[in-house]
Amino acid sequence: MEKKKILIIDDECEITALLKGALEKTGRYSVFTANSAADGLREAKRSVPDLILLDLIMREMDGATLAQHIKEDKETRGMPIIFMTGIEPRQEEGASDKIIGGHRFLIKPFQIAEAVNCIEKALRKA
Repeated sequence: MEKKKILIIDDECEITALLKGALEKTGRYSVFTANSAADGLREAKRSVPDLILLDLIMREMDGATLAQHIKEDKETRGMPIIFMTGIEPRQEEGASDKIIGGHRFLIKPFQIAEAVNCIEKALRKA
């Protein structure tokens, strides 16, 4: 089975490193990381991930704005995004899963099993 490519974009290096290690340890994913919005967009174009894990609150550009850039760029527009946030947002009415802005989300800190479950659901819908 071919490993799915996951891109983690978070401005906290420790989080990207820990999450990368944990996801790769499952044996299911090849993981790429970026620690800024600009680097994240460049890496999305370079590595062409199957899914992006994107922090909502970053210093230079928030995740929602970056998600919009990803959607508008012809090279990246079809990539599914899962937001990561330390603040529990209000989810969309009628959503059976945690959804904001049309994207699934994980609340930090989360268990790797929860992240894998969310990733697998998003990949099945992609």
